[in-house]
This record gives sequence, structure tokens and C-alpha cells, in this order.
Amino acid sequence: PDVEKQFHIVTAKFLPPSAKTMTVEQKWAWVQTEREKDSQKPPILFVQGLQALGSNTKPEFIASITKLVNDRTLFWIEEFLNLGGAKEIFSILQLQIEKVRKTEAKESDLIAECCRCIRALLDSGSKSFNTVIQVPNSVKLLTFSLDFVNIITGAHMLQCIAAIAFSSPEAYKLVSLDWNNETFPKLIGYLKQENLELKAAAMMLINSLINQVEDLEK
Repeated sequence: PDVEKQFHIVTAKFLPPSAKTMTVEQKWAWVQTEREKDSQKPPILFVQGLQALGSNTKPEFIASITKLVNDRTLFWIEEFLNLGGAKEIFSILQLQIEKVRKTEAKESDLIAECCRCIRALLDSGSKSFNTVIQVPNSVKLLTFSLDFVNIITGAHMLQCIAAIAFSSPEAYKLVSLDWNNETFPKLIGYLKQENLELKAAAMMLINSLINQVEDLEK
């Protein structure tokens, strides 16, 4: 096996302090240990769980997936995505947004947990990032979710949307379709809030929209 390649993938998120002095045998042992941990909670169980639960999914279940995305290797994340995990998360997010819109609820724990999971996936390397933003209506759903989460989660979502806009001209076009003349006033409203993190995130998104337009014109 290509030990160095697998070791690099396994340690992409958490590099052991002794990595520089590890022998090939030690690196391979590390890879095997981490892959064994991956297999203890295989992605397919969680994807099947999302498919089975659908709109009945509990926030705690999404939170358990988020924890695994943060703790496990890129191998685990890639398998989760290949099985359609991101699509299932967005599907549940859409169902919950539609459900909450019919009520007078201002916040939704399930929407917030879906957003946290999506953020964790976006932060898990370029391959994961690109897979997530290719999910149909991904940016639109993240934008809609802002109406039903608290200030901190909202700030994190704005940061994610800004990162998507900065990532490529194609991704910018996706974002600009949802942040237009009708929705842009919402960003200005965020700038008037007292929370500094929300203000900074709103400014980040505004900058991404303005700067990308200038880059495209060049």
C-alpha cells in the first residue's frame, strides 16, 4: 500500500506531534488504527438513518454526524459524501424549513444542527467543499436557513456562503442568484446588529460579492 499517501489522508485534519520522526511501520500502524476507528461507525449507517427518518430526524442525530465529520478521517467523510450524505442533510434542511415556515417559530434546533453539519463538511477539504456546493439548491437553502437560526449560527452560515462565493466564478454565480436586489437589504440589516461576529460575517459576504464582480469584469 502507498503508506505515505494514506498517512497524509488520515492525518490531514489531525497531524500527530511525532509525525516527522515516525517510521514507515509506525505510520502504517497509525493508518490502520484510524481506519479501524472509521469502521466502528460506518457512514452507511448514518446515511441510511437519514433516509429512513427523513422529516422525523432529531437534532441529536445530525449532531452525532457532525461530531464524526469533525473527528474522523477524510476517508470516512469521502465515503459519507459518496453515499449521498450531503444530499440527505440538505433534504432534511429543506423539509424542516418548509415545516417551520408554516408556524410562527423563530428558531429551529434541527435547522441549526443541519447548518453546523454542512459547515463541518465545507471545512473538511476541497473535495468535500466542492461536493457540498454541487448539491442542488445548496446555497439557496443555506440562505433560507438564516431566518431560523440564532445569531452565532447565522454568522457561521454567512461565512460559509462568503467562502463559497470566493471559491470560483461558478460558485459566485450560485451565490449571486440568491443574494440579489431582493435579499441584499437583509445583509445591510445584519450590519446594523450589535453582534460583532454577525457584522463581520455580513461584511465578508458583501466583500465576496463585490470583489468577485470586479474580478469577473477584469
